[in-house]
Amino acid sequence: SALIESETSTLIAGTTNGQLPEGIVEITSNAYNGNNITSLEVPASVKIIGANAFANCQMLEKVTFAEGSTPESLGQSAFAGCTSLKSINIPSSITKIEDNTFDGCASLNSVEIEGSNIEIGQYAFRGNESLAEFDFSKISSIGRFSFDGAGLTTLTLPDNVVSLSEGAFANSSFESVDLTQNTQLVGLSAQTFRGCEALESVLIPSQYLTIGEYCFSGCSALSQVSFEDNSSLHTIYDNAFNSCTALQSITFPASLRYIEGYAFVNSGLTTINFSGENLERIGEYSFSDSSLTGEIVFPSSLKEIEQDAFFGNDITSLVFEGNIENIRSSAFSQNNNLSSVIFYGEEVVNIEYMGLPNPDTICIYVPEQSVDDYRSTLTSYSERIFVGEGSFEQNNLLFAVIEDNHLIVLGVTDENIETIAIGESVVYEGESYVVTAIDNNAFSGLTSLKTLTLPSTVNKIGTTILQGCTSLNLIVFAPENTT
Repeated sequence: SALIESETSTLIAGTTNGQLPEGIVEITSNAYNGNNITSLEVPASVKIIGANAFANCQMLEKVTFAEGSTPESLGQSAFAGCTSLKSINIPSSITKIEDNTFDGCASLNSVEIEGSNIEIGQYAFRGNESLAEFDFSKISSIGRFSFDGAGLTTLTLPDNVVSLSEGAFANSSFESVDLTQNTQLVGLSAQTFRGCEALESVLIPSQYLTIGEYCFSGCSALSQVSFEDNSSLHTIYDNAFNSCTALQSITFPASLRYIEGYAFVNSGLTTINFSGENLERIGEYSFSDSSLTGEIVFPSSLKEIEQDAFFGNDITSLVFEGNIENIRSSAFSQNNNLSSVIFYGEEVVNIEYMGLPNPDTICIYVPEQSVDDYRSTLTSYSERIFVGEGSFEQNNLLFAVIEDNHLIVLGVTDENIETIAIGESVVYEGESYVVTAIDNNAFSGLTSLKTLTLPSTVNKIGTTILQGCTSLNLIVFAPENTT
């Protein structure tokens, strides 16, 4: 029989038949912990259900509250570990679902809440892998890891939710989430959607200021991240999109100021775009070991790129639109096809340790008034520093300005070219330039090249310029202009 303290009508220990005596007011902590009951009806007289009261009742499938029930509280872990429990109806008198209340209820597939403005404590529904749907229209706050590992497949976050804590939906089964119906939240906490491996897309609401640490980390199917117009986002925190391997492209909002360390490490990103002039810092390893290719243009507002930020990608060109102050060690290491770096700012940037590839092949472009300062400061790259905003193409040849209207031939635009005839001078954008140098490896690997004509104005020829030109049979050193 049940053990009851008569003076307070408190049930201390229950029976295995699940019959609770009428008139009891409180079910004390651990009263049925580990019991073999299969069903339970809570009498209307019960006001308090203590911590762990029905925890680990692994055969318990059904819980009902008698008509007219007005319990005041469900204790922490009250039904934790009830692995067979399938459904629960929570009376309107309950205003908070305490910590771990239904933690580990793997069979729970239906939760009906009669009240409103309900607080959900931490780990409350953790591991509820059968819980595919949940009505959040009656919820005001969602605690830490409250739905960690739940089976939820869709999420529409309504306006009544005013607090969303760390890891709230981590490791859930979401395929889609709609955050835009809520105007109360101003950011996503750390680990909110961490490990949601089925999540494919997310639209970040315009009022969000931050995306927390590890927020989408491990969301391996996430292929689209977009931002509402007039975004207020200013910070993406550490590891926010770590290992989002399906994410190939992202355009950051104009409001963004900080991308913190490891934010997109090990992602599938091939292209990134900065749309505004507010970005100040890109943190360490933030894009390392991703798949970035082609050109990256950094806004004039950018002041610092921390160490190894872009380590291990396949970037070919960098453009810095302003006076960046610091590029830390190995920021661009292991981008082996990086061939061009353009600085629009006049202040000299120390790039000795930023991880550029072989100084015999990289081309660095700087403003004309800064050329001498760059060459005297960056002695390792002094012969690779050119004037202007990059190379230009004319007649299938690529040129760069050395200084004082002198040009160097960098290479060709047609790998199948058979005849190259370089003239003494080139007119570009109304200016006349003299060709005085041929770059290292300028024509190497051109297997179709048969004839090469060099002008008399050339006074410097780089190394291995004709390596692999197996069809070449004629080189002409022209005594005068051939154009």
